[in-house]
Amino acid sequence: QMKAQAREEKNAKQQERLREAAAGAGRVEKKQQEYEDRLKQMQEMERSQRDLLEAQEMIRRLEEQLKQLQAAKDELELHQKELQGLLLRLEEAKHLEANRL
Repeated sequence: QMKAQAREEKNAKQQERLREAAAGAGRVEKKQQEYEDRLKQMQEMERSQRDLLEAQEMIRRLEEQLKQLQAAKDELELHQKELQGLLLRLEEAKHLEANRL
């Protein structure tokens, strides 16, 4: 009977060790999942950061293009005014010439 009791105690200790090992494995798995989730989150943040930087660079380039287009537009408008002035002077010169004859 003592042997049976000793066996039961030994089995109980083994069962307890197995439960502790299983619980430990569960905690390890949970921690690993937490680390994997955190890593994915960090990777997503890095991807978002890269996207933001690319968008900011595109905005900078578009703003520069807009400045260049505005400068070209201003120059074109200036040339148009000069041309209109020349055409007006030409018309006036034609009228003066016509009035002389």
